[in-house]
Amino acid sequence: MSNTVPFLECYNVSKTFGVVKALNNAQLSCNAGEVHCILGENGAGKSTLIKILCGVYEPDPGAVIKLDGQEVKFDSPIDAAAKGVAAVFQELSIIPGLSVADNIYLGLEPKKKNGQINYKQLHKDTQEILDYVGLDLDPQERAGDLPVSKRQLIEVCKALAKKPKVLIFDEPTSSLSKEEVDLLFKLIFKLKEEGRVLIYISHRMSELAQIADAGSVFRDSHYIASFRWGEASNEQLINWIVGRKMSDIYPERHKVTSDEIALDIRGLERVGSFYPTSIKIRKGEILGIAGLQGHGQIPFLNTIFGITPADAGEVYLNGQKIDVSKPSKSIRNGVALVPDDRKNDGLMLKRSVKENMMLMTLDTRSPKGLLSNAKEKEDYMRMKEVMNIKAATMDIEADALSGGNQQKIVIGKILLTDAPVILLADPTKGIDIGAKSEIYKTINDLADAGKTVLLYSTEMEELIALSNRVAVFRAGRIEGVLEEKDINEAEIIKLSMGMEEEGGAEDE
Repeated sequence: MSNTVPFLECYNVSKTFGVVKALNNAQLSCNAGEVHCILGENGAGKSTLIKILCGVYEPDPGAVIKLDGQEVKFDSPIDAAAKGVAAVFQELSIIPGLSVADNIYLGLEPKKKNGQINYKQLHKDTQEILDYVGLDLDPQERAGDLPVSKRQLIEVCKALAKKPKVLIFDEPTSSLSKEEVDLLFKLIFKLKEEGRVLIYISHRMSELAQIADAGSVFRDSHYIASFRWGEASNEQLINWIVGRKMSDIYPERHKVTSDEIALDIRGLERVGSFYPTSIKIRKGEILGIAGLQGHGQIPFLNTIFGITPADAGEVYLNGQKIDVSKPSKSIRNGVALVPDDRKNDGLMLKRSVKENMMLMTLDTRSPKGLLSNAKEKEDYMRMKEVMNIKAATMDIEADALSGGNQQKIVIGKILLTDAPVILLADPTKGIDIGAKSEIYKTINDLADAGKTVLLYSTEMEELIALSNRVAVFRAGRIEGVLEEKDINEAEIIKLSMGMEEEGGAEDE
């Protein structure tokens, strides 16, 4: 279902913070019954526009916002929701101590005549929403006991409880499994059929290709272009988003020049997560880690780093057995990890960017228990330049930075350890194309400097473009290792889904 007359329209939308123009004369036009994607780098103005549409920010004078042909003004998020606009943000707002039902209907609880919450009706209404979404949860279950992916889907239910005409999704799949992404997309198609306006923000082009009907591009706080999905090539989209060609995004593939084995993993096992795993990785090699999500890749990297201790097996670095039973020991022995969850595991969001940058090297920079502010500033400024970190000052809280700059802080922190083995767990998840390009260059630079890199990514294009070999996990085991000449999407999919094994069985 779609209309030719836009249901949501806005133009002349600007937002100024002090002397910073976060959004400059932006526009957006979305039809009912369609998914309209918004593309752009972090800092392009997408989030500012969305927060204006949700009533979080008040736009500068002169802005015009229309719903179903009527001009509207949003005084608050509650006012925006009452007028039919709700959002599902990437950052979770779940209250862990409350039940699923209490979280979904927080502030919207059905009441009895005496003003008390009608829990029977609350649980009934919650069950209806859970059934509508296809989510198998108990309304009375404590939300804090659920995995992050389920809590993300509760955020979707919270938005639906407001009965929105316009529903905004901001990077909703960053913590979801493939099955949960399929569930979300099924819901989105259902909402389209009901004639809702769906605005979808994502850096994953493969997702957008499945669901998007139209799109708009923003760059440097300005509106750039709008298009019907399929009318613009990927090359054109990349050019709009970052102002340069797609061919410039990935660096030339690093070449391994040494046969020396740097990391030798022998029979490493974490019961319940992955089976005994052995693999040898050369000095200066980028080993891609592939496979469907949840098949042991993240636990494998976490065990090498000592977050989860191994139940069996050994790790050798340059021929010497090393202790990786704890992260502190792994770091001391030359292994460093960029975790897959930068918000919770990679950063202290309410501490300064400088403090975050120094976290993994405190032992080396304070041998007598005293820290050198001059040395810390020197190291921070060096990493700021190397990683091209955009932060006003080194004392600004990490929470104030864009996702791409936060990730650069995490990687900069790793670089300061000078570890010979770098483990990267989905290092470009949820960040824009420009920041990704800079991180790709950093990965290549690490390998060029002789570092051994293990790169797990949920984006197959990254693995194909960057890896010298790819180890494909399936059901907790390495199903196969692809050499550089054999690295392509078809071969990775075959191994990750066990197709070769099944094909062999049929041949017999």
